[in-house]
Amino acid sequence: MKNKVKKGLVVILALCMLLTMVPVIGASAAADLDVETNWRDKSISISGTLEDLAGTQASVFVMSPAFSGGFMDIFTNMDLVVAAGQVPVGAAGEFAYTCSVVESVAAGNYTIFVNGAAYGASFTFADATDFPNYYVKDGDTVLIPIIIQDCENLSGGIAKVNYDSNLELLGYYGADGWMVSSKDSDRFLFATGTASASGDVTVGYAIFRASVDGLDDVMALVSFDVEQAVFNSEIVVGGVEATPARINIEVDVLAGDVNLDGKVDLLDVVLLMQFLADTAGYEMSPAQKRAAEVTGNAIIDTADVVVIMQMCL
Repeated sequence: MKNKVKKGLVVILALCMLLTMVPVIGASAAADLDVETNWRDKSISISGTLEDLAGTQASVFVMSPAFSGGFMDIFTNMDLVVAAGQVPVGAAGEFAYTCSVVESVAAGNYTIFVNGAAYGASFTFADATDFPNYYVKDGDTVLIPIIIQDCENLSGGIAKVNYDSNLELLGYYGADGWMVSSKDSDRFLFATGTASASGDVTVGYAIFRASVDGLDDVMALVSFDVEQAVFNSEIVVGGVEATPARINIEVDVLAGDVNLDGKVDLLDVVLLMQFLADTAGYEMSPAQKRAAEVTGNAIIDTADVVVIMQMCL
């Protein structure tokens, strides 16, 4: 429901912008745009220079890969608008626009219209399910490798670590031949005396303590932004990627305690039977499923119901 409401608001905004823009379509070319995506908050950042629109505003439309045609075709393809907004243009023509996408974005070539002029950009967002997975218990300490991707002759750099609130950063640990040192709260330096060979390089580890606030399992994400990197004694700013990670934090559960209330009783039996009978589409959380599987065969079925009933006696 939330996505539908958001989509409707984007469509209304886009229609209003289209109606006010018709007289100035094509007033500026959309060449040399810089487009970046952020998988963490599902956002798109677009920037560039529009000298002939200096001091005014530009309208930006991001159309999904399913869209084809020109600017006026947006009128009949409003459902393919990924994002839309009015952007102030600076005195020298500089502008920047960041937006969150309406829904999950698939890979493909997106058409970006800036004041009616089209610019194509292929991008997608990484799926967290594709990241390296780590499974820990509530309160555990976990080491997440800091992996710099596709680099040769790397000898150092500065990076920032991003992590969810269920993680507490405890410090860093250097990999073999590398030193990693904290620069401030979330930023660190890494360096080595021997430049790396080609390929991905693990320079060290970020150390976290995992925790769960509620009764269910939590997925936490960790990513690294490489702000500067040193290659062959030359400092490179931007363009260097690091591998993110997904940490699955599992709460401790009591075997048979399907409703997670801290005890095993008839309510757990009823809840499990409702799940097995698919009553009103009832779904159990990962923690509930672990509590319900008491026979040790990795399958939740009537055998588990029987065992839990015996536990209640």
